Amino acid sequence: MSDPKKVIKRLIDQKLLALHTAYFAEVLKVDGDEAKIQPLNMIKEKGEEPQKQAVLTVPILQNVKKLSTQNITINGSSVTVAKVTNIKKGDIVYCLCAERDITETKNGKCVVPVIGHHRISDSVIVGVI
Repeated sequence: MSDPKKVIKRLIDQKLLALHTAYFAEVLKVDGDEAKIQPLNMIKEKGEEPQKQAVLTVPILQNVKKLSTQNITINGSSVTVAKVTNIKKGDIVYCLCAERDITETKNGKCVVPVIGHHRISDSVIVGVI
């Protein structure tokens, strides 16, 4: 017979593994205000081999831009200026998971969300590295 404390600890551990808060991902494709991403954290079931997480399509917040610098020449002098671009394939982004389902609320609808908290499918891109 199993130790009740070990069983409870294992149940808690499994619930925590299914709770998502934030993660890094690689952008595979950008289509308007959404991106297809590959989370960079691998998952592993006990006794199984590690594997990549599922590819997701998630919203990109409007303020998410990639900031870099560019050298330009003005009147013979080299000047470094800021360059702002949209995210693109290959960029590494930071994603947050909403507390509840965002299927309807991302379209501005006020609804009672389905059951579930902090699912990876309820992610949004909030920044770019």
